[in-house]
Amino acid sequence: MEPLESKNVRKILLGNIALVLIKTIAYLVVIVLSILMGLGLMATLLPETSMAAMTSTDFYDWENLNYQYLGQLIGVLLSTLAFRYVVDKKDYRSIGLGLNHFGSYLGEGILWAVGILSVAFLLIWMNGNIQILGTQNLGVALLGYLSFFLLVSLVEEVICRGYLLNMVTEHLNYKAGIAVSAIIFTLAHIGNNHFSWIAFCNLTLGGILMSLLYLKHQSLYVPIGFHWIWNYFQGNILGFGVSGTDVLGILQIQIDGPDWLTGGYFGLEGSLITCLLLAIAIYSLWTGSKDQLDRIDSEKNISVLNTY
Repeated sequence: MEPLESKNVRKILLGNIALVLIKTIAYLVVIVLSILMGLGLMATLLPETSMAAMTSTDFYDWENLNYQYLGQLIGVLLSTLAFRYVVDKKDYRSIGLGLNHFGSYLGEGILWAVGILSVAFLLIWMNGNIQILGTQNLGVALLGYLSFFLLVSLVEEVICRGYLLNMVTEHLNYKAGIAVSAIIFTLAHIGNNHFSWIAFCNLTLGGILMSLLYLKHQSLYVPIGFHWIWNYFQGNILGFGVSGTDVLGILQIQIDGPDWLTGGYFGLEGSLITCLLLAIAIYSLWTGSKDQLDRIDSEKNISVLNTY
């Protein structure tokens, strides 16, 4: 006969899995509706702007992109905080938005992004697969893209790391939280132009790395810094595409060689070299933070078992 304690633990686990599934679906539905409402709000506030303009995908129109993602951010923040306060009985700090060490955490995420992309760029360049043709002056567009990619990172990190990672970790464990947040993050990009299996791997690994950065510091500013400058440095500085979309870049480059090596039109996120660098970064961060990560689960499990 199965011990009563084992039955209780299994019952708790199945109940938590069901709860995670329900909360994830409900949250994502609310997020989609909130984003549409945020876009509608921006279309209402801006003169001569329609919902069609708010949903256009012209990545050279950085001004309109800022309006789009500001509207999305308003919807995402309000709905996420509502879920945390009303459904989960948590406050805004539970999604990593406390202001402690704000600057240093943001800076750490930026250093991780610049470091990985710089190494990937140099390796491909030294192999003769990148030619630097010159530079161009982007003027105010350089600041416009900087704010746009900040808004992009805020929207996606609040959803994937701020809410989903935290919620799943609280009900199951940090490994399940990492898996769910990374999968949702990757699926959100699966419709991008020039998507490939290497891009799938890189986006998933990027989601895992950003989750680990969050869990290590319990701060959303580290993955925000990483995500923000990853997109900006890759596209507007180095001149690559960003997740399959073209943006204006300071460097004007010509890429020669197979897509699996250079990333092709998808950008450095489509390169196997980037995949290997992300895997190394994940291994380094995971092994260096394992005791801290295991403590997250042990403290949660103790409190759960003491409840029953």
